[in-house]
Amino acid sequence: MGSTGPIPKRSDERIRRNATDIPVEKVTAIGTVEVPELDLPVDELHPLVQDYYQAMIDSGQARYFEPTDWQHARLAMLAMNEMLTARYKTGKQAGERAPISVMKLQVLNQMLSTLLVTEGDRRRVRMEIERQNGNPDGAQVVQMSDYFKQQFGA
Repeated sequence: MGSTGPIPKRSDERIRRNATDIPVEKVTAIGTVEVPELDLPVDELHPLVQDYYQAMIDSGQARYFEPTDWQHARLAMLAMNEMLTARYKTGKQAGERAPISVMKLQVLNQMLSTLLVTEGDRRRVRMEIERQNGNPDGAQVVQMSDYFKQQFGA
């Protein structure tokens, strides 16, 4: 994974006088990677797990995923599903939902972190995703004074 410590700033926010370029070894792969169906071997699939997997498919970093990355994502979704659908099996609380274990949540977070699912994870490995809006000219700049005049008549 990337560096440790605080999350680096975005490249357009950094001011550096010394070079930070580290040479990267590139491997050429032939063909495209098919995204596997989630298709987990479970009785009950939590809707959040389905939504999370779909969000990973739709994310910008997904274009860099290899087959092993997708299988790792499926494994993380299986772990997430087990946490979200866990129920007590015996005792007075049998059948009731079990609380999410903090340790399991921490491990799941680490698994997802290796898949670069958050902005901070991506910045640590020097990846930035700039999502284009429907406006081809870029974002529209709004003056706050104009906004206040429009909203409050000031």
